[in-house]
Amino acid sequence: MTTLLGKFIDVVKTTSWDNVFLKNLESQYFGDSLEKEPYKKSELVYICISTTNRAIGQVPIQLLRPTGKVRRMAEDQRMGYFLSMKRLCTGVSNYADFVKTEKLLKDGVLEPVGEDDPYNVLLSKPNSYMSGQHFKESLVGNIMLDGNVWVIPLPLTFKVTPDFLYIARAGTMSPVRNETTGQLEYWSYNPRQDVGAGSKGSKVLPNELMHIKLWNPYDVIIGLSPLAPANIAMKSDFKAAAYNEKFFDEGAVPGGLLTTTQRLGDKQFLRTRDQFEERHQSFNKAHRVALLEQGLKWEQTGLSQSDMQYSELRNLSAERIMQILGMKKTIISKTESLNYAIAKEERKAWWQDTCLPIMKLISSTFNYGLLANVPYIARWDISTVEALHEDYEEKEKTGASIWQMGFTANELNDRLQFGFDPKPWREYAYAPANLLQIEPSGGNGNNGNGNNGQESILSDVVKLVELLVSNKSIIDVPLIDKSSRGNTQVWRELMEEVNPIERRFQSKVTKTLSYMRRKVLSHLYDKDKKGIDEVMFLSFEEEAEMLAKGVEPLYTEAVRTGLKTLNANWETFDSEAVAFIQNKKINITGLTSTVSRQVRGTLTEGLSEGASIDKIASKLREQFNIASGRAKIIARTEVSGALNFGRSTALQTSGYPSKQWVTARDALVRQSHSMMEGQIIAAHLAWIVNGSSLMYPGDYSGAAAEIINCRCIEVPSEEKTSEAIIPYEDVENSSMVVGSGVSRNRVRSILKECY
Repeated sequence: MTTLLGKFIDVVKTTSWDNVFLKNLESQYFGDSLEKEPYKKSELVYICISTTNRAIGQVPIQLLRPTGKVRRMAEDQRMGYFLSMKRLCTGVSNYADFVKTEKLLKDGVLEPVGEDDPYNVLLSKPNSYMSGQHFKESLVGNIMLDGNVWVIPLPLTFKVTPDFLYIARAGTMSPVRNETTGQLEYWSYNPRQDVGAGSKGSKVLPNELMHIKLWNPYDVIIGLSPLAPANIAMKSDFKAAAYNEKFFDEGAVPGGLLTTTQRLGDKQFLRTRDQFEERHQSFNKAHRVALLEQGLKWEQTGLSQSDMQYSELRNLSAERIMQILGMKKTIISKTESLNYAIAKEERKAWWQDTCLPIMKLISSTFNYGLLANVPYIARWDISTVEALHEDYEEKEKTGASIWQMGFTANELNDRLQFGFDPKPWREYAYAPANLLQIEPSGGNGNNGNGNNGQESILSDVVKLVELLVSNKSIIDVPLIDKSSRGNTQVWRELMEEVNPIERRFQSKVTKTLSYMRRKVLSHLYDKDKKGIDEVMFLSFEEEAEMLAKGVEPLYTEAVRTGLKTLNANWETFDSEAVAFIQNKKINITGLTSTVSRQVRGTLTEGLSEGASIDKIASKLREQFNIASGRAKIIARTEVSGALNFGRSTALQTSGYPSKQWVTARDALVRQSHSMMEGQIIAAHLAWIVNGSSLMYPGDYSGAAAEIINCRCIEVPSEEKTSEAIIPYEDVENSSMVVGSGVSRNRVRSILKECY
């Protein structure tokens, strides 16, 4: 009869005990759970992914839009220019690229979208359980875990501003392919993550969501998870960690075997085993003296961590996982073999090689998905990322050295990406006065005049100052003329023309809100439907389309009126006016999204308070009444803006040198506009109203506080505005003049002649 000890020895003779332990460990603690839940099971995967998604989550997404400078271009030119700007902002792969997009802002080509814009509000709070940062972290985390993430808007369309954005991860989305071509027909969405179990998911068309994925050579539809090739490294690291834990917690791997030539019965075997384990098993009983009886001998069989090269094994697996996930040792504080210079470069490399490509994927998907139907551009504001900032001290030293070789400041700016605006006076090159040109014939090039270098520099200073004065870097100083009362009559006549348009516009807005209210209440009380749940996901796309279609002719009429009042023809400005009206059609539909969002907020609040259907309906009616009360303000803002757009467009080609700001001159005029009354500036310049730049009163690109309910107009003027050049002292003390080597008295005499 074979004893238990005999069976045990047979097992050890036929296979390594370490192998037996690991197989048992895998079945008991491992299985396939690591592949399904790597973020939970692997500490290194968690560290790498959470560090990356938290870092990217803190970087703001900034929405930009073209300024009036772009909107006044011809349609084909404007669209091409806008697309090139979108590609530039989307394709930022280093800080130098970001500086180029910043230049578009400085040049007045792009401007930030207001914080209260529906799209900015949406990105700051995409849904009821996610903040903007949490949303970004979820996007990044799912991309790094699964190679795929889906963004689902509610309602299911990007033609209007979505009310919510929800994230769907791998396991909830399944592609339904065409049986013949294998191409994607639609997505099957099952939030319970059991789409593979035969359950039927909701049908979502490809153009109704955004799919962000990593490249997969084996499937053009589904992205490849970065962790797929890391599977072996993850398992190795996991097993090594688990082996170590079990070794210390339970002494799972015996250091050796107790053997004897005598025969032991089962009772003797069990007693000996229990006594030995009780005295010596686990880490807190290590190194105790063992007493052996009945001829027992100790034989070493197991492998220690040193024998297994435990540290080397874990380090090797960790390096593989970090390489696959694009992590650098510095970022997760593995700095034992790094110095400061390497650590600094690793931080920059991590952002450029790991973070920016993921950020580029997200912004590209947003720009050509969420923002495809609006003239907005999404970009990451990486000015907040210190690791990406250029080492300006090194660049300045390099620039100074190259400048002394005779290159111009503008050339250095282009080459080294300092980010300065090019200036005419930076087109001159300078060199030390003691350097003389070597002629091909061997001469020294000064023709016997040893003072040639000094005269050359003096000549350059003269040119510099003349250039400054001739270009003037003009600062427009507005004239103020409040004596003209004829403008009041002009204002009254214009109001008489636009008031009927305002009333019809107000009627269209009120009608749209009435339709929305009726739909909400009917669904709320409809017993055949799901009540509140049905209302929560109502789509108002039809109402948005109805509103856009209804107000389009009113925008057209207001612009025509503005052109006509300055004797301009519609045909002359057809493309520009049409582009303006189309843009306004898109923007006005944001009204339905705003009201829809408020409805959902009221529903959510009612549910949390346990309110009855009647009480919720009462709050919704009150909400729609408030919205309808704002219809008049909306109409006035939109129609006045369109009227003034038409007048401003005509004024640019009218030949008038300047324009004057005219208010209603009553108690309702806001203080900032009262201060503008009577001011006259050059016709091509923008008004600066309380810090906001407006090409005309009611310019939609301005701050909301300066355009809502505005009744002001601008009228053409024959006055010539005064101009001021760069102050005398600023030129005299400029670094280029001071560093020229010319005496200050000589510079002053030149300046007196020029000024």
